[in-house]
Amino acid sequence: MKPIDTRNQFFDVWNVYWPIALAVFLVILGSVVFLGLRYRSKSNEIPAGKDESTPLEVGYAIGLACIAAFLVFLTFSRMPGSEDANATGKPVDVRVTAARWNWRFEYPSLGYAEQGTKRHVPVLRVPVNTPIEITGSSLDVIHSFFVPEERFKRDVFPNQHTRWEMVFEDAGNQVGGGECAEFCGLEHGNMNFDVLVMPKAEFARWAQGAS
Repeated sequence: MKPIDTRNQFFDVWNVYWPIALAVFLVILGSVVFLGLRYRSKSNEIPAGKDESTPLEVGYAIGLACIAAFLVFLTFSRMPGSEDANATGKPVDVRVTAARWNWRFEYPSLGYAEQGTKRHVPVLRVPVNTPIEITGSSLDVIHSFFVPEERFKRDVFPNQHTRWEMVFEDAGNQVGGGECAEFCGLEHGNMNFDVLVMPKAEFARWAQGAS
């Protein structure tokens, strides 16, 4: 299984969602306005007539169900697991450990680990355009590994290992870095980390010095 560029995938989904949402909103709004004006009562009497239309209601329900099914299919088809043609090079193994209220990044092949503390924001260092194989776990409660710039979030659980893959396509510091997106206690808002996407040669030099 090769990783994907989640940003492009989610932008593709958004470009489908918003026109459908806008169309449904306009249809409902137009129907309400039309029916309100067409069948408004000019007296205090309750208007007589048919108050239901089974074929119309069934058709409406089927139409909404089809739209919902299509959006669910589209969303799951864009989940991580598709191929990314930009991913090259040998995968980098990173172990992510979350705990209240810090992160720990380990590189087993390098024998290197960086532990976050109250005074130190840890840095996740990765090479650009390279598959990153991440194994995440938690020492206490449920946390969520969230990198806003990549539009990527994955929960990690106590006594359980969650595995996923990522590719970072743009070298440099990720704007906003990363954070925990699952409320985990009083200092949840301070549970941050930085993401440094390095050119491959630069990452190789760093890895050599870290090992």
